[in-house]
Amino acid sequence: MKIGIMSDTHDHLPAMQKIVEIFNQESVEQVIHCGDLVAPFVFRVLEKLKVKVTAIYGNNDGERLGLKGAFAKIGSIIDPPREITFGDKRIIMSHFFTDSLYEALATSRKYDIILFGHTHQLLNKKIGNVIVLNPGEGCGYLTGKCTCAILDTDKMVAEIREVKP
Repeated sequence: MKIGIMSDTHDHLPAMQKIVEIFNQESVEQVIHCGDLVAPFVFRVLEKLKVKVTAIYGNNDGERLGLKGAFAKIGSIIDPPREITFGDKRIIMSHFFTDSLYEALATSRKYDIILFGHTHQLLNKKIGNVIVLNPGEGCGYLTGKCTCAILDTDKMVAEIREVKP
């Protein structure tokens, strides 16, 4: 299964549009957003996805009722942490994990995939057989790079994509 993963898009609609285009071109089967969408109007871009969006709130997602209402049409958004299963892969996602927490989660072997955002810094590594992934920032505001990831759960490999809005 291919999963499109993004985080920290912070209302950057041109970058989000490019990410949506990539996910649609790659025929991802699910999209995950690890928080900090910010405003409900981002729905206008996300509704162009061909698949559902599973999301969590980030620390900058202040208009939660508006986001929840918008997401009712395209998927779901809840408070982190969020546990989900796709196929036989157990995933935990949060807006932020400290290094020690994601390392403890990985060594617990309870999850196959650990996803988070918040730091705006890319992280794509394995701890044992567990993928630990922060797709970086979809907005590019802090690093100058708008990024997302495509996770292949069959191969257990994540590919980082840079977007030029």
